[in-house]
Amino acid sequence: MQCAVQALKMSMEMLQTKPFHTLRVSPHLPRLSGCDHLEASIMNEDYLSCIIRQAEFTSYHPGGTCALGEGGVVDDELRVHGVQGLRVVDGSVFPSPVAGNSQHSDQ
Repeated sequence: MQCAVQALKMSMEMLQTKPFHTLRVSPHLPRLSGCDHLEASIMNEDYLSCIIRQAEFTSYHPGGTCALGEGGVVDDELRVHGVQGLRVVDGSVFPSPVAGNSQHSDQ
């Protein structure tokens, strides 16, 4: 968590630099109901930690989250081990990241 807090803090501080000011960009500190008891400040690590916990998500297309193989989640026909009639048919079964947009590989 400390690494994520420091990364967010650095990102927010970067938005306050002159190059970003010329682009009229500024940090946005969300007001989340689970964090409203804390001061909304990029210097408040408790607040940053709270918003990370409340709003954590990825804007990427994760892959490789359902391993293929004997020790994995699915077999070589993408059937989920131990669950009859269920298959995983998306990028989750990719063994490694693709060198491009993963959505093209899924189709």
